[in-house]
Amino acid sequence: MRVLSMRGGHDASVSIINEGKLELFLKEERYSGVKRDCNLNYCWGGLIASKSLTNLDYAVLQTTDGEQLSFFGRQLLIFSPDVKIISTLEEGKLELGRHHHLFHASNSFYSSGFDDALVVVVDSSGGYLGPLSNPSMYENQSVYHMNYDKCVSLYKGYKTPGVSNRKPIAKGVGKRDIEVSFGWEGIGIGDLYNTAPLIMGQSVQDCGKAMGLASYGKSVDKLSNLFDSGNFNKVIDYFKDVNPLLSDFFTFKSESSTPTYITEENCTIYADYCYEVQTQTSNKMCEIVDTYIKKTGIKNVCIGGGYGMNIVNNYNLIRKFPEVNFYFDSLCEDTGLSLGIAKFVYRKLSKDKKVCVNDNISFHGLNHDVTPYIGHKASIKNICAALIQDKSVGVFYGQAEAGQRALGNRSILFNALNCNAKDIVNKIKKREWYRPFAAIVLEEDAHLYFENVIPSPEMTLCFPVKSEYAIVIAGVTHVDGTSRVQTIGSDHFLYELLTEFKKLSGHGILLNTSLNLAGDPLVETPQQAINMLNESSLDYLWFFETKQLFKSTF
Repeated sequence: MRVLSMRGGHDASVSIINEGKLELFLKEERYSGVKRDCNLNYCWGGLIASKSLTNLDYAVLQTTDGEQLSFFGRQLLIFSPDVKIISTLEEGKLELGRHHHLFHASNSFYSSGFDDALVVVVDSSGGYLGPLSNPSMYENQSVYHMNYDKCVSLYKGYKTPGVSNRKPIAKGVGKRDIEVSFGWEGIGIGDLYNTAPLIMGQSVQDCGKAMGLASYGKSVDKLSNLFDSGNFNKVIDYFKDVNPLLSDFFTFKSESSTPTYITEENCTIYADYCYEVQTQTSNKMCEIVDTYIKKTGIKNVCIGGGYGMNIVNNYNLIRKFPEVNFYFDSLCEDTGLSLGIAKFVYRKLSKDKKVCVNDNISFHGLNHDVTPYIGHKASIKNICAALIQDKSVGVFYGQAEAGQRALGNRSILFNALNCNAKDIVNKIKKREWYRPFAAIVLEEDAHLYFENVIPSPEMTLCFPVKSEYAIVIAGVTHVDGTSRVQTIGSDHFLYELLTEFKKLSGHGILLNTSLNLAGDPLVETPQQAINMLNESSLDYLWFFETKQLFKSTF
């Protein structure tokens, strides 16, 4: 059975599942160049170019654009005349828009390799209750018990839109716990975390920036208990001298907070707030996990939804629950929803109960021919010689990473031993000064540098840097003494490069960040990579497959 899923909305993407396995994944922003693009036009072109639209059994279409929905439906019937187009599943009439969290959960569970697990999904706003034209509530926190026979909802957290003076309520319905919050009172984990980038003058899509700035902060007594009633009065009072417009913003009288340029001189008040938000949301997440582990006795846990991108929280979970097997979904944000929908529909309609071992979903998209691009021949030894001399090298190889984190195929590499690496690479990428960078390290050497480290091939965790190495690998050691880590096994194409760099430097570790500039999507095509090279202070671009090296003309 082949199932196509096309999902519009921010981070729009399409997926094809063939007999339970991922056959194709395309993300709109990579082809349009518009970060978090909500359209599906380029994905549709990619489906046609890859000749993927024939012999489809089912197609699931989810978009708010009625004309586009109708167009795709008509065209699909031309390519696959027998395809069944789904907007509602029978057996309870599962309406797609109402089950946002279920699809996050499906992507996480069916990628995990577990045969039975708890799945915790946390974001800001998921599926809705009530009519689409005027929803009464949105889900923001969910816990499921999933296996290959059933999916049982154990807990639902809902929020009402807008402002309300009503108090949060909690109740049990059958075997499910339900919690409802009204307006900003009794706020959920996702919404509280969103306030951090908003207060920084960023968008809710910039939570990663808040996570980076949080490491510069400390605990503040007046910001304690941000989940309690009256929380936003507390926040407004805290920022009254630097952002008096927050009151209008949090009561929906203004569409944006005051734009803020955060410097090393004025960052303390923002960093402290981000620290409290990071700490309190992570503690709340741990409470949810703890509650349902104790209720069910299940020791396999999948983490999905946008909050699953929070690597600091993910490390807290493995540290606090050492007896639990965790799977952190690398496509946990809305990018992965088309995949979750396709997996759910396939399992529901095929009745296939075969346990799916994680079939690396990290790299997908279209294959690109790099042979027309001729630079200068450069071996792995040549690249390592450049890196040891503190040159920045962009790497382009194979299909692009499906998610937001560069795992080598679309990466910028730099010498992690350079104490100024963070400043140098942030300038190349035109990013904020406080944002840290990840480490890419030989898996067998990871324990030398990091405390409590476990294999992390998809870069979903951070770990404390061992004190004796904090200065040695200063380029990837954040101000709080941690580092986001990608471990590289012998099957990874960069293993040989790291091994060679270790021969030169004594350390099989480099800085790794995504091949893009601030505000742009990850580079997808060879020409996009060449353009980026010539629009930035990146020193070199290396096409791994052909070993062609290009020097910046910037």
